Amino acid sequence: MRIPDGRQAGFTLLEALIALTILAGATAALMMLIATNRRAQAEAHADISAAIEARTILARIGRDLPLKVGTLSGVFGDGGIWSVQVTPFTPADGYMTATNPALLQVQVRLMPAMRKTISIEVVSLKRMPR
Repeated sequence: MRIPDGRQAGFTLLEALIALTILAGATAALMMLIATNRRAQAEAHADISAAIEARTILARIGRDLPLKVGTLSGVFGDGGIWSVQVTPFTPADGYMTATNPALLQVQVRLMPAMRKTISIEVVSLKRMPR
């Protein structure tokens, strides 16, 4: 296509290269953002799964895991490590009463296999078995 002064209309090679460079930069930035988002999503999923596993272990105490003073530990199938520490609970005032039965403090710690840098801890009180 010709314009009135005799030059051809369109983009020069330099303009096309600059446009492609800008497009490539924007695409690379978008891909990095997607990769970061996926990594954060996987870490959040691992944290939630670990918290659920810790609550599950806490629920098992007194049923299929013994509720007695001491420490238990184990390894999940995926390589995560868990430990349970049961200690006598002493109230802030320091003594037990009839309305305050003997309690045990149950502390569950979990180190997920996917994220060895974090540790999840769940603490609860359970009534001492009679």
